[in-house]
Order: sequence, then structure tokens, then C-alpha cells
Amino acid sequence: EVFQVPVYSHYGMAEHIALAGFGKDDHRYHFMPLYSFIEFKPNCQYTGLHRIIGSNFWNQAMILLRYDIGDFVELGEGSVDFSSPVRTLVGRALNHFVLKDKSLLSATVVVPGYRYWNSFRNISQLQFEQLIPGRVVVRLEATSGFSEHDFHNISKVFSESARGKLDVILEIGNIQRTESGKVPLVVQSPEIKAVISDKLANV
Repeated sequence: EVFQVPVYSHYGMAEHIALAGFGKDDHRYHFMPLYSFIEFKPNCQYTGLHRIIGSNFWNQAMILLRYDIGDFVELGEGSVDFSSPVRTLVGRALNHFVLKDKSLLSATVVVPGYRYWNSFRNISQLQFEQLIPGRVVVRLEATSGFSEHDFHNISKVFSESARGKLDVILEIGNIQRTESGKVPLVVQSPEIKAVISDKLANV
């Protein structure tokens, strides 16, 4: 509205698995056929959603490797292959929060941007935990340079992102890793997983 120009959205992966963007005259995602080979695999758990499977052409470390990104899409009318437009990018099924009204919010919406980047430079790891609807605990592993000012800024960012639909509690401490040493972005209780699965199954 301020610049009086349309806003175009893009989607991509760090591994160069997929690249998509809005069309010139519509707000559906079009995957770039010369960037990677994309397949839409129907998902038996969530009716109406398809997984994105990509074989990249550009990442020389894993070129032509068939890769399950883990993201879901809702296909548009007539979307039968990689060149067809996609109506909605749902993202990773369980990387969602259940709000107070039981609606879903993608975790990437709450993940902060650059507003208080200096404060986030003093964080080595971040993880969300949701056990009940409407409440999320954000666990942070802080470096030696972390301060009360950083804590205040980070708390403000998450509270503003949630817009009153989600209570966000910050905790500083160690984050539990998987057996392979990875840090899942979102940890959820069986109740939360069930709500998300039910919502996505009825897309």
C-alpha cells in the first residue's frame, strides 16, 4: 500500500532443491523447471496435500539426488506436474503452532527477522516447545555476551509476532538434541500433533 506496487512471494531451499515464485498476474507459486526437477507426491495422512520432492541441478555436492524437502503444498486446479502452479505452500506439517482459538500459525511467522539482529547474535540455538494450545516456550542457548537487554528485545519480538493469539515464554538454558545431534525447531506434545494433523487432514 505504501509503495503502491504488488508484493511477490518466493520460495526456496538452502540445498537448492526447489525454487518457486508468484506468477506475474496471479498469486500462485510457479516452480522453476530449469532449477530442479520437482515432483508432487500425494500424502496419505493429509488429504489434499502433496509433499515436494526435488532433484536439483545446481548443488554440486548432491546433484540429481532425489530429496524429500518435508514441505507440503496444496495444488491449484490442473496442477499435475512440476510446471503447474501451486495454490498454497503449507510448509512442514508439524512446524506449526496451535493458537488459543485452535487455528494454526506457521512457526516461520514467529521466527524473528532483522529488527533486533544484534540481540540474536548472542544466541547459539533456538527451539520452540508447545504442550498445550495457545502457549509456546522458546528455549534459547545464550553465549557469554548475552544480556538482560537482549532478553528484553527478544521477548518483545516474539510477543509482537504472536499478536496476542499465543502466549510466548522465554527460557534460557540447554536445548536437548536428537541422537544425531540435531536441534528440532519445534517440539510438540501428542495433543498438539493431533490438532495439527486433524486441521491439515481437512484442508
